[in-house]
Amino acid sequence: MQDGTNKSTIEETPIQQSPVTQPTQPHVQTVQEALDAFNPDDKNKALLILVNAAKVAQSKGIFSLEEAELISRAIRAFVVLPGDGPKPTSQA
Repeated sequence: MQDGTNKSTIEETPIQQSPVTQPTQPHVQTVQEALDAFNPDDKNKALLILVNAAKVAQSKGIFSLEEAELISRAIRAFVVLPGDGPKPTSQA
């Protein structure tokens, strides 16, 4: 006779765990690594560093509105955006 409690047995099945893989994060270059790798003859890289420094400073509100406009114009003098290539000249 049962004692009024309904006890059922649960079969334990081993759970196979797959190995947890951590997503790989891109390598972030430290300032020291950038200094060690910097080649002063690479003018494009030097300009890119200056442009990025100006963008970081602007994002932190370092420049006044007028200064930001001047820096933006100076950057646009060097940076060619897609579609901003040389304009075709018409022969009249």
